[in-house]
Amino acid sequence: MGTNDILRDKIDRRMGTDNACILACSVLILENYAETNDVNASLYLAYPKKRDIDDGGEREALRFFSKRISCTCLDSLYAQAKSEQRKVGRCYGCEMTFKRSTFEVCNGCRICQYCSKDCQRQHWSLHKGDCDSWSKCRAWCIQYGFILE
Repeated sequence: MGTNDILRDKIDRRMGTDNACILACSVLILENYAETNDVNASLYLAYPKKRDIDDGGEREALRFFSKRISCTCLDSLYAQAKSEQRKVGRCYGCEMTFKRSTFEVCNGCRICQYCSKDCQRQHWSLHKGDCDSWSKCRAWCIQYGFILE
């Protein structure tokens, strides 16, 4: 379905890539749930890839589906997107888009990414509760071997 949405989007521009991103995130959660049998753990494990797909748009959606389908119908589109679009992400503090390699990830939850330590410090009061919840999920995933330290 995601592949079809992407291909249809190339023809009639009806937000197919956005639909594909939603489907990709759903697939990630279901794949992780099948492995962990725990909703919170499946969300935690899926979140970094979900974040990259949401923030990376077409390039990341193409990458996700081209790796999961048996045909090569997305290969040329992915190669084109790879050469034309940078790997980008969104800072959780200032919500600006930056090259993905420049981000620092929160040491607590290892989910949220920030453009700088200052941005992370300014966002801490908003992130603190989520960080605690995500950190507990991370600890559970480590304890049961779903994440290797």
